[in-house]
Amino acid sequence: MSLSPLLPLAGMALKPVAERAIEGLTNGLSFLDILHLPDSEPTKVEPSGAPPTPPVDLAEFSKRLRERFAELGIDLKSPLRLKLDGRGGIMVDGDHPDRVVVESLFQTDQNLAEQFAAVATFATSQQPAHDDFTAEDFRLAIDQRGETIGFE
Repeated sequence: MSLSPLLPLAGMALKPVAERAIEGLTNGLSFLDILHLPDSEPTKVEPSGAPPTPPVDLAEFSKRLRERFAELGIDLKSPLRLKLDGRGGIMVDGDHPDRVVVESLFQTDQNLAEQFAAVATFATSQQPAHDDFTAEDFRLAIDQRGETIGFE
């Protein structure tokens, strides 16, 4: 299990200590005074146990994407890999005969581009952190057989 979803909970738990530390620095309290928190009801956080819900229904997005590709005559016999270009756009990763048409589609259909970005952002946020602090880029591969989400 990745610890990254627990970071907001840790932040909430440390907030009272941090507030007292800042207050203590300005009022000249000792470190032990800062750690002694006033008696209060502890904050209870119940883990839901359910995995996070993606902001976009991937099945619906994939269906809409395939419909748009069919309308434009985009050939999916050759696998198509999509990724964010780092400047807010979507690009085809590698060579594809319909590369220009696909990239133009995302430039003109802002809703489709926003949905792709939401899927990419959500999927990336669910990836475990790397020890070497390198990030892997999201890829959506789509062909006649289906869709695959991957990272490189």
